[in-house]
Amino acid sequence: MLFTFVYYNKEINYKVTVKTSEEFSSGTDANVSLNIFGSSASTGNILLDKNKSANKKTDLFEKGSMNEFSFEANDIGKVIKIQLESQIVI
Repeated sequence: MLFTFVYYNKEINYKVTVKTSEEFSSGTDANVSLNIFGSSASTGNILLDKNKSANKKTDLFEKGSMNEFSFEANDIGKVIKIQLESQIVI
């Protein structure tokens, strides 16, 4: 018998909304990335920039703002956790 295994990575569209607090000094101009961990894989670090933003004309992550992002990545199964990171560019 001969068995052939085909590994199929199904890409799906993820939509993420990030709400920045209204507390003093809560906005950022830093690069912000996201990693979504699922039951079978993770998306890896995805840079949340204007290219993925629903509104490309506004500044991202301003105090009190709500930013929507859309991107495609492999199907990771059931979402377990989401990790946000920011890096200050000097």
